[in-house]
Amino acid sequence: MGLVEKCQRWLRVLKFTISRWFRPRPRFNDPLLVQNALLTPKQLRQCHGSPFDKTWTRLDVGDERLAARLRAQELGMPFVDVERVICDQSALNSVPSKMARVHQVLPVKRQDITLWVAFARPNDIRAMEALTQASGCRIIPVLATADKLAAAIERYYKVD
Repeated sequence: MGLVEKCQRWLRVLKFTISRWFRPRPRFNDPLLVQNALLTPKQLRQCHGSPFDKTWTRLDVGDERLAARLRAQELGMPFVDVERVICDQSALNSVPSKMARVHQVLPVKRQDITLWVAFARPNDIRAMEALTQASGCRIIPVLATADKLAAAIERYYKVD
């Protein structure tokens, strides 16, 4: 791969990351949380206007899967339940097991040169860069819960 291709790939990753950073971030003021009995109206008033992830951890509501779904919605990205999904073998072959364990990522699906990868930390630029270089694919991040993701990585990438 020549210098021009490397620069173009790096610029694509950078543009994607910058577009995520500068997107207006929704605030934690969703009455659906009260309707779904995740928060009381008093808790919602306490959280009004504060960032979602900080508030959720402070309140310790409990349902981690639902919290991840709401965080994915806040970030504008898909959520994947890695316990219920079956990963493509071609996707798994695209990312070495050591890299998956180091960056805590799990490739879920591969279609042509596009690779959907489950992240617990979807803003991890180093992981995105490393995955792009290792797989040669365009990476589309999807959010997953950290503990379920770790278990799924161990399940799919058996000890080498």
